[in-house]
Amino acid sequence: MVTVVDALNFPRDLAEADALSDRGESMGEDDERTVSDLLVDQVEFADVILLSKTDLVEAVQADEVESIVRGLNPRARVLRAPMGEVPLAEVLEYESKLKSMTQGKGTFSMSIDHLDICPAHIQDKVIKDSGFQIEADEE
Repeated sequence: MVTVVDALNFPRDLAEADALSDRGESMGEDDERTVSDLLVDQVEFADVILLSKTDLVEAVQADEVESIVRGLNPRARVLRAPMGEVPLAEVLEYESKLKSMTQGKGTFSMSIDHLDICPAHIQDKVIKDSGFQIEADEE
């Protein structure tokens, strides 16, 4: 399960004791959970946690939110997603995992927002890992 954590509002929402029913988010009249209870549940059960809005907070607050999240769920993969962007390399395997977990019923889609220049050290690693040999030019 993927959970998105709003780095800007998470600390405040986690500290509040508002009932889900006060926000119109309860699962029925027997649901007595608070917003905080729901947030903790979502983080604890996630396999992947995306920290969104990290571009809207100071680095120290993003670090604090990440620390809280890792404390609640140390086994989850935590990724920062400034401006809602997640690196392509982080989601390439997700579709096959989703299909496997849902017996082929799950759907997934993504679109390319933009392309960036690949840093040289990553280019070198990809070439090395591929086993591709670059031949020197002969003059």
